[in-house]
Amino acid sequence: MRRSHTKAAGVLALVALASTATAAASAPPADFTLRFAPRTPGSLAAIRLHILYKDPQHPNDPNATPPALTSVTIKAPLGTVLDGRAVPACRASDRQLMLEGKAACPAGSVIGGGTASVIVGFSPLASTYHLDATLINYGQGIVELFTDPTTGRPVADDRSQFESANTMVLHPAVTPGVSEREFSFTYDAVRGPAGKAFITTPPTCPTSRRWTSTLDYTVSGGGSYAVTTTTACVPSPRKHRRSPLAG
Repeated sequence: MRRSHTKAAGVLALVALASTATAAASAPPADFTLRFAPRTPGSLAAIRLHILYKDPQHPNDPNATPPALTSVTIKAPLGTVLDGRAVPACRASDRQLMLEGKAACPAGSVIGGGTASVIVGFSPLASTYHLDATLINYGQGIVELFTDPTTGRPVADDRSQFESANTMVLHPAVTPGVSEREFSFTYDAVRGPAGKAFITTPPTCPTSRRWTSTLDYTVSGGGSYAVTTTTACVPSPRKHRRSPLAG
């Protein structure tokens, strides 16, 4: 009888572990939204992006620290055009940006902004720091310039690269004890001196009336995750042709 009870307890423990793993796996490892304004096809538009990274092992715990990011790929809906040649490009180095901030770049190269937060330190002594962000076009991608909201001084920067017309890729530097937490960015609806749009929405709105975007990222320790989001689109109004028989 004792052996039977032991075996039963072992089975129950395995079931409990499996249930916990399934629950963790079923919860999204990050909150991710990407929306256009306006939502009509083939339009000059702004993009509003929000990402909240979570601890993949404890995705339902808002206080759990996510692991450090090692790569991030953001894919806007297929057909989106992000054109780094449309607006002036900033040629400043990372060092210049840290010394001069956005003043090191042409005014027309600033294409948006927002906020970010990072977690510094190790639990239970970790602290969350909030930063302002300026988004700057450098031709092949976008510089994310982070500044202290109190002093305005630059504290860090990161660079995304346009992998294709609708895809940005980042490879953040890993710093022990620092984890990226949340990003809320707005990429503005801007045109360059020649009138070209920096952001253009996909040329069509599918029958589902939804556009799909994807966030793929890897973290220190080797984990790899993917999250998708959809945003509503509005079909372009059909042009009615006048019948040749009409009076």
